[in-house]
Amino acid sequence: MAGTRTLQNFLRTIVDPPQAQVDVVAVHGLNPTNTDFHAEQTWTANGKLWLRDFFPSRAPTARVLLFGYNANVAFETSSAGVLEQAENLLNRLRSKRIAEPDRPLLLLCHSLGGVVVKQALVHAKLDDSYSQIRNATFGIAFFGTPHQGSDFAYLGDVAAKIARIALRNPKSTFMEALKRDSIFSDTIIQHFRHMLEDFHILSFYETRPLKKIGIIVDKHSATLGLPGTRENQIAVDADHNNVCKFERDDDDTYVQVADNLMELINKGLQGVADRDRLAKLKSPLSVSKMGLSEEQQCLRSLFFPEMDFRVNDIANPADDTCEWLLTHPSFLKWEESHSGLLWITGKPGAGKSTLMKHVLRKESNDTIIIASFFFNARGSVLEKSSLGLYRSMLHRLICFSPRQLAKVTATYQHRFQTYGEIGKRWNWHENELRDYLSDVLLDIADCPVRLYVDALDEGGEEMALQLVEHFQRLVTKVTRATKLLGICFSCRHYPIIALNGITICVEDENSADVRTYVLQRFEDNFVDKERAEVFMEDILERANGVFQWVTLVLSQVIRECKRGKSTAAVQRLIRTLPPKLHELYENLLTETEDDERSDLIIVMRWLCFAFESLSLQQLRHAIAVEANPSYTTLQECLDEEPSATNDDGMRMRIIEISKGLAQVQVHGGHNVVQLIHESVKDFLLQGGLESLEPQGFGSSSGRAHLHLASTCVRYLNMKDVSSIVSKKRIEGQNEESLDDIAQEIMSPYPLILYAVTSWVPHAETVRDELALQDSLLQLLYKFHGSKERQMQQWVALFPRFSRYNGFRPNLGTKILHILAQHGFSNAMEMWLHLGYDAADPQDRLGRTPLSYAAQMGHEHAVRLLLDRDDVQADRKDRYYNRTPLSHAAQKGHVEVVKLFLERDDVDTNSKDKYGITPLAWTFLGDQKWRQALDKASGERFDTQKVLENTKPGKPLSYAAIYERGTHKHAMVAKLLVAAQHNADVNLRDSGARSSLAPG
Repeated sequence: MAGTRTLQNFLRTIVDPPQAQVDVVAVHGLNPTNTDFHAEQTWTANGKLWLRDFFPSRAPTARVLLFGYNANVAFETSSAGVLEQAENLLNRLRSKRIAEPDRPLLLLCHSLGGVVVKQALVHAKLDDSYSQIRNATFGIAFFGTPHQGSDFAYLGDVAAKIARIALRNPKSTFMEALKRDSIFSDTIIQHFRHMLEDFHILSFYETRPLKKIGIIVDKHSATLGLPGTRENQIAVDADHNNVCKFERDDDDTYVQVADNLMELINKGLQGVADRDRLAKLKSPLSVSKMGLSEEQQCLRSLFFPEMDFRVNDIANPADDTCEWLLTHPSFLKWEESHSGLLWITGKPGAGKSTLMKHVLRKESNDTIIIASFFFNARGSVLEKSSLGLYRSMLHRLICFSPRQLAKVTATYQHRFQTYGEIGKRWNWHENELRDYLSDVLLDIADCPVRLYVDALDEGGEEMALQLVEHFQRLVTKVTRATKLLGICFSCRHYPIIALNGITICVEDENSADVRTYVLQRFEDNFVDKERAEVFMEDILERANGVFQWVTLVLSQVIRECKRGKSTAAVQRLIRTLPPKLHELYENLLTETEDDERSDLIIVMRWLCFAFESLSLQQLRHAIAVEANPSYTTLQECLDEEPSATNDDGMRMRIIEISKGLAQVQVHGGHNVVQLIHESVKDFLLQGGLESLEPQGFGSSSGRAHLHLASTCVRYLNMKDVSSIVSKKRIEGQNEESLDDIAQEIMSPYPLILYAVTSWVPHAETVRDELALQDSLLQLLYKFHGSKERQMQQWVALFPRFSRYNGFRPNLGTKILHILAQHGFSNAMEMWLHLGYDAADPQDRLGRTPLSYAAQMGHEHAVRLLLDRDDVQADRKDRYYNRTPLSHAAQKGHVEVVKLFLERDDVDTNSKDKYGITPLAWTFLGDQKWRQALDKASGERFDTQKVLENTKPGKPLSYAAIYERGTHKHAMVAKLLVAAQHNADVNLRDSGARSSLAPG
């Protein structure tokens, strides 16, 4: 066949099945004769074009296309010509695929045709108009394409060698262009390498020499060297020209090539199926947008604003860092298995969180469900708790499971209608959300699911161990169900020591990242390269893979360079800085002048021990009140800090006081102050803060909590704060009006929310420190006597500011109620001895301190009150007519129940407003035990039936109860039914039922 000169490109369809599901596009290399049939000739042997003549029988749903272009001109004009042909390929592909732009795409390329393909994919990533082509490409098959230099040659030399063979007498300018590696620029190579995780790669390499010349592209050059199963390297019994030509469909080499291509195509088609299945799973979102708001309300109940604060706070990695993780053999093994645990471990400050954020940014796959949670010990309670993790994960995942979404929504709606607004009358419980999440994951893991959990250790040792145990069981359960769930944790080497799964240790892998980061910082700050290299070695030697250490040291080094210090002087500075992170923190803080030390201690106490991150203005108010104990108004305190009247001034002040160990982040539109890293808090808690403080009684942490509690109470008692609260007339207002009043008060007094909700928890942390009891009493006295009005203002404000957490003081609350409810037995004894309160006061609901102490199970507080003659042991409240014993029985407090049963003035069969006895409350208090009784009796033990059902049932025998009574509620029941306490097991309630009768 006579060839004609190729003046234009083409993308020609040679196989077009009616029900095509995948596109296969073949791209040739250099064209020796510059003829239009070279696109076919590249894949043809003895007249057989295997892509047309053999392959359709193996791949009946594959449309096959050939791309023809003027390869010689493209490569002769170097990178510009290659880019032009790459754009031509993309343009023609877009036109050909306009009807099916998302159809899976497999690219085949011979020799230098692979360079055009790589350039096209890089360009498609950078140009959004070609994003559909890039996203649809699932695999690439390279036939003799040089990716890197051979064992004895540079990459440009390998390309020139190909040109000599293909073109026989190529122009000298052409050869020079190839030898300069200009078509293999570092930019293109790096861009393509960053994309490799998105594709499945087949690398076919020649094993026969071409005539007398030898191997043209050897295995080292023809393969990408990817670990794991990401790249399949296949030897072909052919020379460079014939590596992609086959004469017969039964040829062993062709069968091997076709089998591998079919495996690749099946993966692409499976990816489409998974993507379509995910699209269907997402349908509840679209349903909710149509007006069915119940699902949206349920989702909002799981949401909390801080869910993404931590991940957004983490700075993006320096350019060209963190990529090593994506190609690490262990990471690829976990990723490709779609199951099991992966651990990213490292020292504090090694860069684990940055790596996790980087991986998430790269995880853009329509066939995988992804969710993440970043623990933050410096954040709010939900940011550092398993409850926060479960809420966040469920919020992200539950829409993929319509069945589970309906189930959780039904629970939400029932409670909303029965109890009221979430956050005010009830809240989700950690255990139920854990179970819901497990059900969701089991439901959706037909598609691969990946969970990323960062900084697991920042939730605390006990919680971390429990979470790992739970997720390990869950992974095992999912795997047994032949489903796909992979979980990646990052944490320090402690507390999780024995790790089950695959482990990657960051500081063993990140030396190149540290070097890149240091050089970039020096370059950004105009430190010349020669000096930078000198400092580099000292920094790397001492860093031990800890990025946080490097960051702090670099700040000092760059500062000294800008001051004009000599290279030798800066080197001496680096070598004198301690190599351990905690020692470096100590070095920084010891530079604090004596006149600033008290402010430093105040700031560090708030940043370490506050229950949530404070805004700049909240912290400004806290510092002002604590630093000026003689003033009685807030304005007087604030006037002492004229340099920090706005956020900018306060930000500079905080950084100055903390020596750069604190920072300001924007959270939800507010400037929030935090320590720069959790390791700073570790240092301060492990003796760093105590070393700054003057010697005092009690523990350093106890003193800190007491200082914070005292500041909160002082803040509430400030004359101007108290005055505005009084003017708003809180008592007697309806809920809507109270909410408006709360917002009005918070505007000028931003710390009031924290002060109202947190002074009791801070005080509670020191209840058992005897050395601090006098200080605690002084704190409590501020709410007593003439300040009784402040106490009732606090009680009225509390529900406006506090999310529901089980503790809510009622109007009429006295100090003794608080002490009893929170188990301050030592302080109670001293308080009663001083005669500040009556021993048996009632709040608005008629509840006494003894009632609260019994409910909470504070044995010593109960004993203390029961030993007094002026306390009624069996006193009922005014609202429900419940006795202290009934509260203790419901909660299963065995030792407290014993204390009541030792007395003669306690009626064990006393009925409350609904006719329920302490014994019946024992069963109502434990769901699992009720379920055991259900099973034993054959009937359902329903809480509502306890109150309403008039149908009598047969009592269970004592033996049947005791047989199932291995936990605390059963022990209470044993005590109550014991004959010597005269508990009548056949006593009927208002529903004519025995206490032991099933529902």
